[in-house]
Amino acid sequence: MQRIKLCYRFVKVLMLIGVAIYPLRSMSQNDISGCYRVYSNTIYINPDSTFSYTWRFDLIHEWANGRWSVKNDTIYFKMIPVYDTLIYSDENGIKVTKVVLSDDEKQEIIALPLSKYPFDPNESMDHQGGYHYPKKLLFRDNKLFEINTKGKLIKKKYKGFMTRKRFSPWYVKVE
Repeated sequence: MQRIKLCYRFVKVLMLIGVAIYPLRSMSQNDISGCYRVYSNTIYINPDSTFSYTWRFDLIHEWANGRWSVKNDTIYFKMIPVYDTLIYSDENGIKVTKVVLSDDEKQEIIALPLSKYPFDPNESMDHQGGYHYPKKLLFRDNKLFEINTKGKLIKKKYKGFMTRKRFSPWYVKVE
């Protein structure tokens, strides 16, 4: 009888240790990786610590690629810009070389005819991100929550554009 009580206590202690340690476990990259969506935003988190982000609204499209890292339950994103090299002649016929953010995910050398001068890098509706991609997200229950500048989670639902429907502000895993 004494032996059974001792075994019972041992099992209780092991269970308490397990319950205490479980929240401290580190998230593996496979737990986090996948495709997440919220409204018009999509983020692909890859197991190799890279990410791909897209934001679409009407005819405007923004994208970003980069690397991510985890500290505790927060995922940090760092964009790695893709640049194009533009070669064109100015109004005096002088050859100009300029490095600009790429409109697509390929690094290219682009030679423009004189008729394209002056070149406006903002003439495209596709832009490499910097404005909309999240800098850090909290990972909880297979959802990603945005964190505002004061360090608080954004949980309040927001009203959609030209609709009364309210949308959740967190990213949901779809794959």
